[in-house]
Amino acid sequence: MQLRAYEIEKRLSTADLFKFPNFETVCWYVGKHLLDTFRGLRENRRHPAAYLVHGAKALNNAFRTWTRKEALPEHEEEIPETIKTQQLVKELAKEIRLVEDIFQQNLGKT
Repeated sequence: MQLRAYEIEKRLSTADLFKFPNFETVCWYVGKHLLDTFRGLRENRRHPAAYLVHGAKALNNAFRTWTRKEALPEHEEEIPETIKTQQLVKELAKEIRLVEDIFQQNLGKT
């Protein structure tokens, strides 16, 4: 939901005074945290809550949008130096896919 609000603020050219400061930077750190969380849960044979998976998908879609060649100049100053964007996008998508496969397998068993 916050991603939608952020995109609306950008389209409306909302003044910086009223925006969440460094929103994209925070999102990159959240993406890294979600990746680590999903991996840890998978290693312990546990599953993340559905809302986390849904949020991770939305976030990963935003990452893809922000890192497209034509959009990157507008967003690259918000990307933390410690984050490897393409690697994070790829690995987060993989973890999401693995979790969704498990959810589908569990639905088939019931």
